[in-house]
Amino acid sequence: MMAEGYPNMKQWIDLPARSAAGVVYVAGGHVGDEFMVKIGWTTGNAQKRVASMQTGCPILIDLFKTIPVKGQGAEVFLHEHWSHLRQHGEWFACDDVMRAWVFDNSADFVGVNS
Repeated sequence: MMAEGYPNMKQWIDLPARSAAGVVYVAGGHVGDEFMVKIGWTTGNAQKRVASMQTGCPILIDLFKTIPVKGQGAEVFLHEHWSHLRQHGEWFACDDVMRAWVFDNSADFVGVNS
């Protein structure tokens, strides 16, 4: 069973989309006392994408999660699901539920088993 508050992405993982297949990634770090993450999508290598974001960024950015998807719809879904935590653009503050989701590596983290 999926943890309460986790986004149910099952419908988005295999949903054909107008965009190419790729990965949704979750990367981030600490900004002062606050833990923030960026939810993004790329058709390339997520680690390289994070490395390119690191250039000019004053905080250390780590890659925490990648989710293979068939299109960019999953990223849009996650942005909507976590919209109450949005700080700017694709950057989100983490409450306890989002932090648990970021670091949950089980299949439940995307709602696959729900």
